[in-house]
Formats: sequence, structure tokens, C-alpha cells
Amino acid sequence: MGKRKEIVAGQMLGIRTSNQEDSIVIDWYNNQGNLSDAIRYLVEQEIRQHGLRNLQNFIPSKRPPIVPGNPSEAVSFVQAIIQPTSSVQKIEEPEKIESALKVSPLQIAPQPTKSEEKIEDSLQPFAGIDGDTEGW
Repeated sequence: MGKRKEIVAGQMLGIRTSNQEDSIVIDWYNNQGNLSDAIRYLVEQEIRQHGLRNLQNFIPSKRPPIVPGNPSEAVSFVQAIIQPTSSVQKIEEPEKIESALKVSPLQIAPQPTKSEEKIEDSLQPFAGIDGDTEGW
């Protein structure tokens, strides 16, 4: 089989339906205000989820019947941005945050072990050539 002509931006693509096309698929086509944009959106979603791939390698020859979902349960992208989800919580008590931020370094820093204390005790400050330990 010869290589198909490469598609370029702005090129018109034709879609032909099958004679045995499920009526719900035809209804979906007819329900779209802009069929090209709807198909483009589906292609973008496929690329986001799976990257670039030849779908023909993953499409089963026999597919199960289509059972439509409930459109009222679907949340549009715009609704998801505008309406906060239940996982977003409002901060009603800023004083709790302030008190949580006032943690002393001793509460955060790990305490040295006994062997680390012995090492620290045995270390002497380095005295430079002139005996100055402050310059370091």
C-alpha cells in the first residue's frame, strides 16, 4: 500500500460515515455546532493522554455497543475552572496559619546523636597563619 499524502495545516479533510454507522454516532455528528472543532478537541485529548500514535493499532475491529453517558453528570472545562471543587478549602482562621509558621528552628532541626556530639566537641576552630580564627 502506498504512503498516504501528508496533511498540512489549513487543508480540508473529509469524513465519510459508514453505511452501518451506529445511529447515536450520526446523532452526535448532527448535535455538534462545529464538527471540525469537536473532532479537533477529541484529537487533542487523545494526544494529551497517549501522545502521538497510530490509533489503528489500538482500535478493535469489533467494538461493544455504545451506551451514552449522562450529559448532566459531565463537568465542562469552564465549570471546573470557575467553580471550586470540594478539595479546595477556604482559610477562615488566619491566626492558625500564623501560629504554625512561628516554629523555632530547634523544633525543626534534628537533634545530634551522641556520636555527632563527640565529633563536634573534638573539633577545634581553624586558626589561620596568624592565629586569627575570626577571619574565617
